[in-house]
This record gives sequence, structure tokens and C-alpha cells, in this order.
Amino acid sequence: MLDEISYNVVEVIPYNSFKEKINIVIQELLKNRYVEVWDKFIYSAEKWRRYR
Repeated sequence: MLDEISYNVVEVIPYNSFKEKINIVIQELLKNRYVEVWDKFIYSAEKWRRYR
């Protein structure tokens, strides 16, 4: 398994209001991205893919 490479890059997006948070999350989900919300930041990343 050591010859397999996987990577993921996360974007951190700040927001100021609840409405802005909802809009950003919807936009990121429509891009088919993995999204989490923590401490006034939205973390968005491409879904995991395995490269050989």
C-alpha cells in the first residue's frame, strides 16, 4: 500500500452571518465538495480520490 498516493487540499472560508454561512455551504455542496463548519470557518475540500 505504500506505493499508493492520496492527497486532499482544504479551503478555509470565513463567514460573518448565518445567512452568509448557509449560502457558502450550499455553493460548496453544489460543487460536490466535502464541507464542515467549525468556529466561524467553513472547511471545504474535494472528496477523497485515490491515485496510483
